[in-house]
Amino acid sequence: MQVPLATRPEGVGQTEWTAVCRINDAILKRVRYDHDRARSVSPLVLQSPQETLRRGLGVCMDYAALFEASARRVGIRTKSVMSQSLNHAWNAVHLDGVWWNVDVTWNAGGTVTSAGALPDQLRNDVDFRRRYLLTTAASEASMLSFGLTQQTHLTDDVREVDFTKTLQAMALIARIEGLISGGDVMTCAQQVASADVDKSIEISGLYQEYRRLEEGYSLAVKFRLRKQPRKGGS
Repeated sequence: MQVPLATRPEGVGQTEWTAVCRINDAILKRVRYDHDRARSVSPLVLQSPQETLRRGLGVCMDYAALFEASARRVGIRTKSVMSQSLNHAWNAVHLDGVWWNVDVTWNAGGTVTSAGALPDQLRNDVDFRRRYLLTTAASEASMLSFGLTQQTHLTDDVREVDFTKTLQAMALIARIEGLISGGDVMTCAQQVASADVDKSIEISGLYQEYRRLEEGYSLAVKFRLRKQPRKGGS
């Protein structure tokens, strides 16, 4: 079996291949894996793509969110996926009727070395930085058998998630929490009942907007008010 390293898969157009390569390479050039955050108590706080680019650092969800936004911007059908067993997030793109894996985090070598930044010699190697670009279960199994990769996405607990919509949901949650005088809404639901009428109406509207997002998209966060705010009146 041919090992597809830094090679355009058969059936994928040159235009699509070039676009995916450019996005992958541009992210690798500007963003390094955030080892400190990955080792922190709460590494799963999602950054916006703008924040990831500003900091130049990110963990797997940040890489995936940035690729998702960038690929959709140029018209590539893209989704993000997560696996609890792998403790990881990556992307998939739909080209030529096939969903292909794209893992910018693993292409960046974030999980290859835990000591710090990856050597530039590896980062600049086209085969290395595109190892997980338009892969399938079969191609990853082949690369693993040849010793060209150390890990695959072969797992049974992959679930789709929309990080763009998740960021919108997180913004709504933050606004709700701010209106309920800070703190965790789940542990201070009693504050909702005592909120003034105008604030309650605003909280209710924001929560309904969040629920519409949750019903329409697969989010990486879950949020509940134990007692919804009053909509007005006594």
